[in-house]
Amino acid sequence: MKKTWEIVNGFHMKQNTKNKLFIFLMIIEMAALGGVVWWVAGRFALQEISWFLCFMGYPGLFIGFYGAILYLYNHEFQ
Repeated sequence: MKKTWEIVNGFHMKQNTKNKLFIFLMIIEMAALGGVVWWVAGRFALQEISWFLCFMGYPGLFIGFYGAILYLYNHEFQ
């Protein structure tokens, strides 16, 4: 998350826009990472599309969305 925040923080935007962009990018990154994990695991088991949605949705929501918000709370207001 730190590298993504450093990239976003380097842009010349309002702070509110930077925060929104960071959260959006973290959701996309974590969902893509979950998709890659499903692609590897789907070769052996869990091949249904519902598993694909679970592997992308849960990391996108919990790690991407909530994790990004907690990261901003911990690092932005110090």
